[in-house]
Amino acid sequence: MWPGRYDQQSESATSSAAAGRAVYDDRKCATCHTIAGKGNSRFPLDGVANRLPVEDLRRWLTDTAEMEN
Repeated sequence: MWPGRYDQQSESATSSAAAGRAVYDDRKCATCHTIAGKGNSRFPLDGVANRLPVEDLRRWLTDTAEMEN
């Protein structure tokens, strides 16, 4: 693996994680969900990207009521 490429990927992943954390905090997701042991343990989000396709994750965030039906 090339160091420059790895650094860019790591930086991108870190930036994406920070953006996701900001949404999690802003929308008070910890009221219902937990990540890394912090928040409500009833609905853990750890590993959710490995369990659901991107389309479903997007729909959960943009049309939660429809996904709950």
